[in-house]
Amino acid sequence: MNLKYIKEKVKTLKENYPGSSALDLLHHFKVVTYFFDDSLESELPEGCYFKIDGIKFVFIDANLSDEDRKRVYAHELGHVLLHPDINTLEVEKYDPVLYEKLEKEAETFAAEFLLDDDVFMKYFTSCNYKIASHEKVPVRYVNMKVNNLDKSVRKDYEQFFAMNPHYISY
Repeated sequence: MNLKYIKEKVKTLKENYPGSSALDLLHHFKVVTYFFDDSLESELPEGCYFKIDGIKFVFIDANLSDEDRKRVYAHELGHVLLHPDINTLEVEKYDPVLYEKLEKEAETFAAEFLLDDDVFMKYFTSCNYKIASHEKVPVRYVNMKVNNLDKSVRKDYEQFFAMNPHYISY
């Protein structure tokens, strides 16, 4: 799966379901969402997606903050749409390389879903850490977004930022 496909998938979602959160979309796509309580602090992930007998499930840790839930739902929505028939928990056991690929794709989807392409213009005087703080996403998502910008868009931003002495990116 490539970046262009993921970006197009997110763009189509946002056009067809404007203003919808990842949780809204999970419900729209008839995915059963459920909280698990990881009070035992086991090795369970923050969230997981799987499909049993044609029914799609997303489980997330009930102890997550609202911000983290938003991020995890977006990540799991990525699995639902990009890997609809793959149980990533099982893949991790028998093919760690494939598992890492699937996780990277879901993370890319989440970064694209949670951050619009114009996020850098919105916060043009802020560094990536401040953008992440304002948008309530991990800094790695902002960094991914920078790396995922189309070359022409990135060039336009770089030219704009070069002319603006107040912009600092790190």
